[in-house]
Amino acid sequence: TGITILNAPAGSIQVPLSSGSSVTSMQPDFVVAISISVSDALALTSAQLIATQVANTYLALTEKTIMDKGGETVTPLGIGNALRAASVVVPASNETLLLSSILDMNTGTLSLQFSTAVM
Repeated sequence: TGITILNAPAGSIQVPLSSGSSVTSMQPDFVVAISISVSDALALTSAQLIATQVANTYLALTEKTIMDKGGETVTPLGIGNALRAASVVVPASNETLLLSSILDMNTGTLSLQFSTAVM
């Protein structure tokens, strides 16, 4: 995606969004919605002191992250110049929820996916 979430403008904690995170909608003219992949969400929840409030959520992006309607690339915001998030919405609780499960009788495995990082 070309987007990295940091804990400060030149953040010591950095979580680059993978190709699994993708644009889900292009709202009229100025807003792009990006769906954060499960693996990226787990990376963010596993990291400490990042993306829990506005004060520790910054975004850096490369020039190839998005283009305008004229085909021009966005001005990059490199690490060191990351932009603070305008708002951060976190779950009302730190409750760990089971999101999905896969039972594979061929291999004898049960895979469980949770909403937060687990041990």
